Amino acid sequence: MRIRSYVLLLFLSLLIEVPVAALPRPALQNASLTENNRVRLGVLLRRKVRNRKARLLILHSTDGTQFSTIKKIPLKRFYKKRRFSVNVLLPRKGQSYLRSRISLPNGKVGPVGSSQSVFIEEEEVVDETVIWPKLPAGLSECPIEYESDALRAVNRRREAAGAAPLKEDFLLTVAARNHTMKMARKQKLSHEGWFDEVLSLGLAASHYSQNIAHTFRTGEGVVTAWMQSPSHAENILHPKDVRTGISCIADAKGNFWWSQNFSN
Repeated sequence: MRIRSYVLLLFLSLLIEVPVAALPRPALQNASLTENNRVRLGVLLRRKVRNRKARLLILHSTDGTQFSTIKKIPLKRFYKKRRFSVNVLLPRKGQSYLRSRISLPNGKVGPVGSSQSVFIEEEEVVDETVIWPKLPAGLSECPIEYESDALRAVNRRREAAGAAPLKEDFLLTVAARNHTMKMARKQKLSHEGWFDEVLSLGLAASHYSQNIAHTFRTGEGVVTAWMQSPSHAENILHPKDVRTGISCIADAKGNFWWSQNFSN
């Protein structure tokens, strides 16, 4: 009886803890530019990942040698899938090299997969000292398409109003992400400190504004709600604005928190 119990416990432990050696080497394929600094990547896994808490790490480099993590994507949305695609916001224009690997909740990581190179024409210089903010414990990324959906929804409203579409700006996005994380962590919807967060990144503009929200579970839904408020709609439709940064963060309760920054 004891032997059977021991075998059962060993079997269950193998199901819960996936050995690092069993993690597949992800291959990135068909990198394509979508809008602004965003890239759509195809991901191919040799084997399905059966750990629901595993994450796909996207690694970035400008020279193909020194890589750093720019995005962590929960794989529970692609549970047991071998092929899927993800969207990634690159931290700068110019030449970029991308790789990926799988990580486990205990901090262990699998082998690095093959790389993809992307070139985005230089239009503006991005401060390389600005680091993509890491999520603290208890917070997680919203589904990867939510922020892109919100930007498209905003630009549809601007087009209908005769305003030029907004382009996603890396520094405005970093500021929005910092503010969204602060709200989610404090469980408080507030504009407090947002302007200082924007200025601290070295942005140069003469007009800034911000929209915030929480609980809305789609990009279209949050923009629809903002458009029903005159002050929020004014920010979305401001004719002189050309740049924006959007962030969506989920808290431990599964509530979504949103920030969108605008500037000319």
